[in-house]
Amino acid sequence: EVVWHDIQADDFDLNQLTTAFAVDVAGDGRVGVAGTASTPTSTADWFAGVWSADGALQWSDLADGSGDLGGAGVGDFDVARKARFDAGGDLFVIGDVMEQGVGADIQVVRYAFDGRRRWTRHSGSDPGVTTASLDRGTALAVSGARVWVGGTVERAGEGTVVPEAVVAQLDAPGGEAKVIGLV
Repeated sequence: EVVWHDIQADDFDLNQLTTAFAVDVAGDGRVGVAGTASTPTSTADWFAGVWSADGALQWSDLADGSGDLGGAGVGDFDVARKARFDAGGDLFVIGDVMEQGVGADIQVVRYAFDGRRRWTRHSGSDPGVTTASLDRGTALAVSGARVWVGGTVERAGEGTVVPEAVVAQLDAPGGEAKVIGLV
């Protein structure tokens, strides 16, 4: 039995397509969603949002990777891939943001209960080394004051770009990263 559903894109609007990649439920029943949405002015924008237990939209963040609404351009591809609530009700989201001609970086955002961005962290390959980097944030775990993130980073070497797995631990209060290791 479906208790509630909410479709954010306009019905039959081919200029706005939305995909949810992750869902998490907070202790109070709120539902967090992470994904991507295309709009008439962008290829794909970062999407995160929270609904109450009864299905009412509490807040949403539809923006380019920098957090600027409507700032993404055609060719940019920003994807929120995983979402996790912490014990205090903040929503952590990981994904990747790509600017055409520059490459992609892993992005982690910590959202407050009201949807305000507490902090945003970018990491990944140095765009000065290669314009072909395609770093991806694909894994997320939250426990106490610690956040673990994982994904793939690309490094330039001997004329090639080699993807490597990465795991990092973030200090949740400030979002400072400590790389655990590359595989």
